[in-house]
Amino acid sequence: MTAMTHRVGYLGPAGTFSEEAVWRLARRAGAGGVEAVPLDSPGAVVAAVHAGDVDFGCLPVENSVNGAVTSTFDALAPSGGWRAQILAEVDLPIAFAIMTDGRPLPEVDSIATHPVGREQIAGWLERELPRADYVPAASNAAAARLVAEGSVHAAAAPERAAELFGLEVVARGVADRRDARTRFVAIGPPARPPRPSGADRTAVTFRLAHEPGSLWRALGEFAGRGVDLLRIESRPTKERMGTYRFHVDLSGHIDEERLGDALVALYPHTESLHFLGSWPRVEEPPADRIAAGAPEDGGRPAGRQRAGEAAEWLAAARAGR
Repeated sequence: MTAMTHRVGYLGPAGTFSEEAVWRLARRAGAGGVEAVPLDSPGAVVAAVHAGDVDFGCLPVENSVNGAVTSTFDALAPSGGWRAQILAEVDLPIAFAIMTDGRPLPEVDSIATHPVGREQIAGWLERELPRADYVPAASNAAAARLVAEGSVHAAAAPERAAELFGLEVVARGVADRRDARTRFVAIGPPARPPRPSGADRTAVTFRLAHEPGSLWRALGEFAGRGVDLLRIESRPTKERMGTYRFHVDLSGHIDEERLGDALVALYPHTESLHFLGSWPRVEEPPADRIAAGAPEDGGRPAGRQRAGEAAEWLAAARAGR
């Protein structure tokens, strides 16, 4: 019997970090046959999942250097009564290869990469190629194509792009920060979440009335129940000025009583609330900060001392210091 092949849409073209994330997610899931389908945008990936043109999607959500991938958050916003659901995540280390058509690095006068990639290697470029002209590319793989076409001397891209376009790698592991990483998620149609693993992430998106204290009251439902907020992002609704949609990542699983109670309590505060998924986190769960003999505040100064520091901070800010 032939094993089923799953079609996975991703932010293309081939030779990007997004394609590498597809294969990593497939290995983590123990998937057999996978066909990686390059698409033009996060919105196109979500639309392909909705239409059934692909079985799953793979999208970048966060980079340790550049922060949130806002186009992904916009694409994941429920639309027309349908929502995508996040099923899994993978954390990918980001380092670039510098590739040329065979010329050595000292002879490189122009280099192409995606603008986000340029930010991640700006220091290296200043040190190693200070006189090289920068050429922005639609993707890191597209930068490699420019080299193959003779439009630029070099590209910064994943090493696989050199294989795809027949280029020579002249520098490897290029990154201003050695710990730079990007988190990708696998998405699919709405489904029962995987069972709690004990170290899970839950994502929701919601809108609030535009009134004083609405966000404070909403987030207080999590704080009051000891639910840790891993991240919060706001994105414009694109309906009218000053209206926003909030994306929140929470520690825990929707099947856990504490988190479920917090979401039920959140609901009346919102104009709309949508569940985007619960899935196992890649990173290890945070260690208990309360070690034997350690203060229960995790080693931070006592509240009274902090209050004094806060008053000094306010006075300095008001004085322009």
